[in-house]
Amino acid sequence: MSARGLIRALKHLPGKHPQKSHAGGRGSSNISISYYDPDGMDDVEGDPYEVAQEAGLYISNDKEPTSIALDGNEIVGAVFTSADSDEFSFDIAVKPAYQGKKIGTKLLDAAMSESEEFGDVYPDMSIRVDAVNPVMAAMLKKRGFSEVGKTHSGVEMVL
Repeated sequence: MSARGLIRALKHLPGKHPQKSHAGGRGSSNISISYYDPDGMDDVEGDPYEVAQEAGLYISNDKEPTSIALDGNEIVGAVFTSADSDEFSFDIAVKPAYQGKKIGTKLLDAAMSESEEFGDVYPDMSIRVDAVNPVMAAMLKKRGFSEVGKTHSGVEMVL
């Protein structure tokens, strides 16, 4: 099952509700974080993959958008995830004009929430991230991630 498909299924379990929050911080009062549903995004402008491209982030074919940051109805950031019974992996992309406004932090919160939902189903699953941005690597370290190696694009981190 795809990450998005499993998250959709998990949202309907008792006590699981779609996430929607507002990002705080300077200049981000209109930013909301929501689950990404490509079938229910008719009024949303933009594409998560275009956000990643604008941010200079390559998204592998096994990852798909699961949460997005919206400024009004424009996608300005996204979480891309991949998961199976052994591993949950994610990437976070934020448009350059929106970086430094705590949006990445809110998307990281969304990614960690998604990983917890998977962890409820797959308790032995690890969380792995290829942090290409030093700011993201620092945020991950604050959340308990450890650097386990270098990659061609950054550092590999695991929780």
